[in-house]
Amino acid sequence: MTLRTQNLALSIMIALLLSLATTPRVGRSQSQQPPQQPVLMLDVRTAVRQWQTSTNIRVAPAAENVIVDDFSAAAPRLVALMGAQEFTITQANAISQTVVSGYLYEVRDTKLVERSSPQLITADDVPAPQRTRYITNILEMFRSPVGDIAVISRPTGAAIAIGGVQYGRTNREFVAKAGAYIVRVQGTDVNLKCERSVAVKKATRTLVCCPESLCAT
Repeated sequence: MTLRTQNLALSIMIALLLSLATTPRVGRSQSQQPPQQPVLMLDVRTAVRQWQTSTNIRVAPAAENVIVDDFSAAAPRLVALMGAQEFTITQANAISQTVVSGYLYEVRDTKLVERSSPQLITADDVPAPQRTRYITNILEMFRSPVGDIAVISRPTGAAIAIGGVQYGRTNREFVAKAGAYIVRVQGTDVNLKCERSVAVKKATRTLVCCPESLCAT
């Protein structure tokens, strides 16, 4: 064997050993894997349009655009906070939908108080200070473990109180810090009145139905 052939063989052997040393081993335990960071797959514009479909309330294009801009700008910070809580990708996307819809429900309920018809949300209904306040509060909330609460009733339009604080009307959903709450629902009909103690868990939806039979359907 010539010296050149020996050097070539030696080079191939060294490359093979380096390859084996750097190749991940099959069967590596799950605990040894680096933590998976949630990836926010939610398209804010899609979330707005899904909310429109579920509520039959139209969001004007100008209002939609500013909502999309602000919530998209906040998305990296939101993802980082969810990553710190070890949300899965599925959990992160589900609660991100609630973040967007929760804001739109707040706008809807403000319109119900201030104006006669909430069937159209315009740019005037989503002023910058209001958007900033909501997003700031959400980001602060995500510094602690959070889940969400959905409150539904039949008929809709019943007043919601959570922990003694008024939160608009049914049907509505909220992001909430993990913990124990008393949720009260009071309709205009005296027969529609419910009170329920709930425990919100991290990355989990808590459903409150009034009457309770709604949860079975």
